[in-house]
Amino acid sequence: MTEEKTMMMTQEDTAGVHSPYDIYNRMFLRMKHLSGRPMIALINGTFGKNYPLDSTIQYSNTEFVDHKLNRILADSILIINGQDSYHMEAQMYRDYSIVLRMMEYGFHHALATMPPIPTGEEDAFVSELFYPNQLIIYLDEVNKNTPDSYPVDLHFPGSGRVRYHIPVLKFQEQSLSELLEKNMILLLPFRLLNLRKKIEKERSKENVKELMDLYRNDIIIPINKAYEQGLLTWRDRLQLLSMARRLEKHLYTRFEEIRKEIERMKDPYLDLDIDEYDEKYEALENKYKSLESQLADKDSLLADKDSLLADKDSLLADKDKRILELEAQLASMTK
Repeated sequence: MTEEKTMMMTQEDTAGVHSPYDIYNRMFLRMKHLSGRPMIALINGTFGKNYPLDSTIQYSNTEFVDHKLNRILADSILIINGQDSYHMEAQMYRDYSIVLRMMEYGFHHALATMPPIPTGEEDAFVSELFYPNQLIIYLDEVNKNTPDSYPVDLHFPGSGRVRYHIPVLKFQEQSLSELLEKNMILLLPFRLLNLRKKIEKERSKENVKELMDLYRNDIIIPINKAYEQGLLTWRDRLQLLSMARRLEKHLYTRFEEIRKEIERMKDPYLDLDIDEYDEKYEALENKYKSLESQLADKDSLLADKDSLLADKDSLLADKDKRILELEAQLASMTK
């Protein structure tokens, strides 16, 4: 069986309890609502793959139950070209417990996707568990001791030890040129975190200007350029700019100096309410689908009409043929 590798952006069912960093998790999860091309580009960039940007993506929602009978919700499982999938977790800070959670998510996924036992081959069947390719993304700064991957040793009695590695992406160590070279456009809004500690410490004119330059040059301009190049759809562009706007509000607008500078930028994209635009977009999309359906029904009716006319012509032809046959029989009887 072809190995299945799956992307799951996960969160535990906490019955409405949100951590202080829930906004970052929700932003990361929102990426699944974007179109396929930037998501494929993100997979290529983070996992070193080379999928064509028009590869097919299949999303599905699922849930697992852990050993404590708690539900574990896998918000998004992304399968590329029907077989390759990936699991990513975004974290603000270093947290070793994420390693164990990822092992647990991966194991539950492997159980859920285990090949079925062929009928009549139970004795000869070898059980296979396929873990997804996994990646931890640290969005904020990490210390120098943070490894490039977390090793996990699995000890099996009689079979020895297997060392499994979960790789780590340290986002703050990625330069803008590296992100753009790898087409990791979906992560650009998180560039606003780069100056968080510096701004909180001192809001000098120089620091505020640096933030404004970062906002414009590292986020707005690259996102607009990606849209012009066809990597992003119009809706992707709005979603990402809106994500950046919301993150900026969360991080900086409590500071009056920055709020004034943001207003001076006067970029209309910074004031977008994506939910409002989503509603309008969906309304137009539904109207378009309705018109398409009506046209399809019309085409179907025309096809049915053509078919009925063809049947009518065929019946008339059969009738004419039968009349000729009867006339011939009558003619032979009168001789």
